[in-house]
Amino acid sequence: MLRVVWCSRPAQPGTVRVPVGDGRERGVGGRVRTPVSGRAWARPHAFSVDRRASDRSNERQVSNVTTIEQIAASVAADSDLTLYDIEQRGGVLAVLLDRPGGVDIDTLANASRALSRRLDADGLLPDSVTLEVSSPGLERKLRTEEHFLGAVGQRVTLTTSADGGARLVGTLTSVADRRAQLTDDEGVTHDLSIDSIDRARTVFEWGGSPPPRSQSKSSKSRSGARTNSEASK
Repeated sequence: MLRVVWCSRPAQPGTVRVPVGDGRERGVGGRVRTPVSGRAWARPHAFSVDRRASDRSNERQVSNVTTIEQIAASVAADSDLTLYDIEQRGGVLAVLLDRPGGVDIDTLANASRALSRRLDADGLLPDSVTLEVSSPGLERKLRTEEHFLGAVGQRVTLTTSADGGARLVGTLTSVADRRAQLTDDEGVTHDLSIDSIDRARTVFEWGGSPPPRSQSKSSKSRSGARTNSEASK
């Protein structure tokens, strides 16, 4: 039996926002929640499918992600959503759905139920794997060129493989031919190969612009990242 569990905000100490059965329920993110006492935290707008755990660790790996991705994309399209990404984190398979303007709770819940029914009927997930369906959120990971294209004009933070893992923060100004241009807080534009970016995500900030960085412009130019002046030579 599968159950869709939703937590809209962090649970307060002494309360739970998941069904109480035998004293242990698996909630959002695959964390085990204990009723009555303790702190239980959940990500906003996340739905997860509850499955009984198995002690066999080799069953916690999903080998048919491509098939699941195709089914998830089809289910998303039926709800006028797009499949943003699929990630496997240990015993959790996270499916991220999105659309312009964001995803409302009811639409996300319906898509989560539809996807869990499809995957359960086809037997595509081991019983030990928790299926989590959510929206990407205000801060989203950027892995593919399509992700970077969708983040043009937004503030991002990224780490490159150059110079031992250089970290850059600024506005993503353009993306083309698997290259991304980022203008940092001092006005220096870095031209990067997307393939050289190890990690990247958008940055959501409340309020005004961030204060200027204290480093000099020369310290912001990393090997493997070309500034506009260097590119023109």
